[in-house]
Amino acid sequence: MELSKPESWRCPDYFCPESDGVWEISELKALAKEVLKRSLGFCVVLDIGEQTCVFVSVFKGNIKLGEVYVNRKDNHFNEPIFSVFYGKEENEFHSSSYPLCAKKLLSSDGFVGE
Repeated sequence: MELSKPESWRCPDYFCPESDGVWEISELKALAKEVLKRSLGFCVVLDIGEQTCVFVSVFKGNIKLGEVYVNRKDNHFNEPIFSVFYGKEENEFHSSSYPLCAKKLLSSDGFVGE
């Protein structure tokens, strides 16, 4: 699996079986593809933290623009709700829309985070 190529992303074998890893990675992959189709100058990287934490970091060149996490939306079990953290002011945005999340990330001027 290449962490910077969404088409190769899959849930690792060591990921906690009680987690939502397969679904989360599938949704993050769709969002990452939405980011990449907007410009060749952007890069996405799947970050697999602990056995229950997965997120995508978005870069333009060597500048990190933000991070995206996903959960299931309340009362809509198959609908994602993305949490986008972006910008030098550490802005936070929540949406189920792939295009809106991509737009927020790509308008970022950098990311302080971490």
